Amino acid sequence: MTKIIFFSIFLCCFFTYSQNTTDKERQIFGIDNNEDIAKIFLELEKELNPVINIEAYINKINSLVYLITCELDNCYTIQDSIKIINQQLFQKQQLSFQEDCEFISNIFDRNCGNCASLSAYYIAVASRLGIKSLYPVLAPNHVFIKYDYNGIKINIETTQKGENYSDQWYRNYFGVSEKVLLSDTYFRNLSQKEFIAVLINNRGTEFLRIGKSEKAITDFNTAISIFPTLAEVYFGLANYYDNLGYKKTAIKQYNKVLRYNPDFANAYCNRGLLYEQSGEFDSSIADYNNALKLIPDFSEVYYNRGITYTRKENYPQAIYDFSIAIKIKPDYIDAYFNRACAKNLLHDYIGAIQDYNSAIELGHTTAETYIYRGDCRNAIGDKKEACEDWKKGFEMGYYSKNKKKLLKYCNE
Repeated sequence: MTKIIFFSIFLCCFFTYSQNTTDKERQIFGIDNNEDIAKIFLELEKELNPVINIEAYINKINSLVYLITCELDNCYTIQDSIKIINQQLFQKQQLSFQEDCEFISNIFDRNCGNCASLSAYYIAVASRLGIKSLYPVLAPNHVFIKYDYNGIKINIETTQKGENYSDQWYRNYFGVSEKVLLSDTYFRNLSQKEFIAVLINNRGTEFLRIGKSEKAITDFNTAISIFPTLAEVYFGLANYYDNLGYKKTAIKQYNKVLRYNPDFANAYCNRGLLYEQSGEFDSSIADYNNALKLIPDFSEVYYNRGITYTRKENYPQAIYDFSIAIKIKPDYIDAYFNRACAKNLLHDYIGAIQDYNSAIELGHTTAETYIYRGDCRNAIGDKKEACEDWKKGFEMGYYSKNKKKLLKYCNE
């Protein structure tokens, strides 16, 4: 079974603003809007990576800003200014998009960023140039930038070298429904604090990935306190509780994900898996169906739904789903193995043997694979090959109360 962990581009103990909030916390969480935004972003990262030298990175940003300032002298429109910034960042500096480049330090150390880090960097540079009307904007699992001042609106896609795409293009590209637009989370200008909440969520996701769960929980809850409709942060919490085995709590978090983003296919997939593990097969299938409406070629969902149908003993439907998963992903090892098991249960022994063969060729060389293939070979009268499979499975540690009986049968 496959769970989509989905460490999203949005980087959780509980945090609230109070009279006891320290000056440093006020700066980090952007309460003081006059605080250097580049420093805020880097301070957030330093919690995750204490060795980074914030001053050194600030100096690098200042040097870049000086170069751009020299080129802006002859710019008369904001469009000209944006063009110069894009040229400097994406042509001269040659920044590239890479999903795992999540932080501003990656931009200098690896010359790459993802949509969140590139957007943060872009805003940090622009704010130093005196361009104050740039806003981060969320699409589902994505960040882009919008210049919005005095009736002029320009979208800046940092993962595509600053290209300008329309709002409608983003909505079509991400397949956004009216329900998502009604959540008031996506496709609007974010405040500085809301964007910082996005970055805090990113950091929490990274903390969770490297096993620092307490820090992750602190970040997730902090992000929620600032930006309570951010669906992606509840996704991180759901993964956290799922990893701990708290299935019901995880399901509640996925419910919140889907409240704020009803088009979150990965949330349907993961919640469907939890329902299946809890024996709620109809709810599981309903979630997988919803995920497939959103992403019709989602191979993992077909595979997971096949598992659920297998547990419901609907083997023909399970075989259909495993077959679709294999069609989408021809090297889907587990789908071959489980389709073989379903065929075996329907007494299609030849078809099962073919699928066990494919699974073994792709690397599914478990004791069970050989034992089950041996059963199928024996069922079609191929005793010699069946015994070779059984012996190999037993040598690999497969336990069966019929082991002595089978080995005796093979030695006759």
